[in-house]
Amino acid sequence: MIGLFGRSNSASAQTRIAIRAGATGSSALVRDSIIQAFSVRPEIGPSIGFGIETGLDTRYRVGVSLSTTWGHLRRYEAAGSAEVVPLSTWTPAVSLYRILFPSISAGATVGAVIYRADRRASNLFRRGSSPMPLVGLGVRAERPMTNGLRLSLSLQYDVHRFSTPALADAGFSGERPVHRLSASVGVSRGL
Repeated sequence: MIGLFGRSNSASAQTRIAIRAGATGSSALVRDSIIQAFSVRPEIGPSIGFGIETGLDTRYRVGVSLSTTWGHLRRYEAAGSAEVVPLSTWTPAVSLYRILFPSISAGATVGAVIYRADRRASNLFRRGSSPMPLVGLGVRAERPMTNGLRLSLSLQYDVHRFSTPALADAGFSGERPVHRLSASVGVSRGL
């Protein structure tokens, strides 16, 4: 990756808008054992995101973004898996990136995860859910293209605590940490 992106010039202080697409995977939202062990987690799903960022100085950039991932929530057990409900997440976030090399930067993110699912009588979202705070880390490689466009490859990790009112009603106490990993390809352009 450094060889591919190594010859780009350092990021300028201009404001850039970006779009990216990729995939996001998640750890289990729920684990339990009634008669046999089971877990409930989202499938790896496609994601798309939009963002705007600007330079604070020659080394730091700050940005805001909104991304969404969609797919299905599935129940996994020894006998196999079954779909529970279609599920999407929305993630508004603020990130601070530090340029490590001319084309590589690393950063930290704070934001929230908003789960959107059908409120069927039997699922863990039947009473809705509140936005859940998240924190994350990421790394990004960029390469200039023509007409002021810049290509980027990103890898992002984040974690948040998960619970819903329906889970609390069912006797699940506390909140479970949920880890997510996403990879994406994006294009940005200076304003």
